Amino acid sequence: MRLLHLLLALSALSAFADEVHLKNGGTVVGTVIDEGDPVVLKTLGGGTIKIARDKIDTIEKKALPAVANPDAPPRERKVVASPKYVDILNGFAVRPPPGWKKIASSKNSKATFAFPNAETPFKMDVWIIKSDASLGTLHETFAKTYRGAFKEYVSKFEKGAQLGKLPAKVFAGTFTGEKGDAMGHFHALGGPDKGMFYLVFFTGAAAKLEGFVPDFEEALASFDLVPKPDLTEAEMKKFMDAYTKGVEMVHEGKEAEAVGQFDICAELLPKHADTHQNLAILTARLGDNKRAIEEYTTLAKLRPDDAQPLYDLGTVLFKMNRYPDALAAFEKALDLAPDYVEAWINIGAVRSQTAEYEKAVAAFKTAIEIDPKCVPAWFNLGNVEYIRNRYKEAKDAFETVLKIQPDHSGAKDGLKKMKQEGH
Repeated sequence: MRLLHLLLALSALSAFADEVHLKNGGTVVGTVIDEGDPVVLKTLGGGTIKIARDKIDTIEKKALPAVANPDAPPRERKVVASPKYVDILNGFAVRPPPGWKKIASSKNSKATFAFPNAETPFKMDVWIIKSDASLGTLHETFAKTYRGAFKEYVSKFEKGAQLGKLPAKVFAGTFTGEKGDAMGHFHALGGPDKGMFYLVFFTGAAAKLEGFVPDFEEALASFDLVPKPDLTEAEMKKFMDAYTKGVEMVHEGKEAEAVGQFDICAELLPKHADTHQNLAILTARLGDNKRAIEEYTTLAKLRPDDAQPLYDLGTVLFKMNRYPDALAAFEKALDLAPDYVEAWINIGAVRSQTAEYEKAVAAFKTAIEIDPKCVPAWFNLGNVEYIRNRYKEAKDAFETVLKIQPDHSGAKDGLKKMKQEGH
């Protein structure tokens, strides 16, 4: 279904074409690129037609009207599931709530997720606990700790549940945080009766707790155990040492040396997605685009429901002027995340480079529809409209950029150039 939306977005352009109504009763459809005498019309097939002014009755301009007001509310975004996070080293996989991303892990956490928006009040952590206690006993220990350790703790509920296919116990409550703010939590502890347990928990603003519970429960349902790598203890140590050293080298600015360390990791664990992600980012930075493409392609296969590797792959291909391949990568990213604003902008950039200006405009305006305050989309729209000799539309777009970002030098230069040219 997502693919259908994408195809419609790119193919249904004729509905937005200009119509030139002739005095003899005929109508010519296309895009008016010059309203002088003669009027110049770009046809849907890509050619141009010149029509004398005295032959024209009216011109009805319909070609993809821009969003007039950058303060207009963004359209309601499609709810898209977050990609499933797979940790082969620790043997689990989980899908965080929609839109949440992996961030730097909290202390003791095997993985931490949050929504990339400072206003979102919750984060998600995954812990692994080794204990000989039963599930019920361990659960009661955690619940008792919360009830006794946190100020003004109020229990909301406790119940049996499932963590994927594992039996689990869930408890939630509110309390006063260290800074005096009202906090909420939702904990799920699951595992076999004894041995290895997985603790998936969410913490954040108490006022949002109840509304997030359905998302939390979906995350719990997605939890799954995955086979751990078949490495000897010595091989696992070699992997961890190389990975740690690679990260340290990145922080020290030794990116080429870091690649060597992550290469060791990839040889030991060819399906470790984080290793390939690091290699892709580093080789792209170092200008080894061929290697970066290989790594992003591998990463996309390892994370088949994640739009990010496809977007990054498209970006590298674009820099190499491989426009058809870049377009294909961006479109695949949109299959997974139809409201990926940056992907729409880059599709517009590809279409601009291949002189498919009407499709470029469509892409930029789709980005604007999703995010009316998106400066790059407005600015690129202005540039393409200028190329199409649609100077009023170009001026409107550049002026909109300056309303959103008054110090944008590119928009200022665009308006200055048009003024000097008498437009």
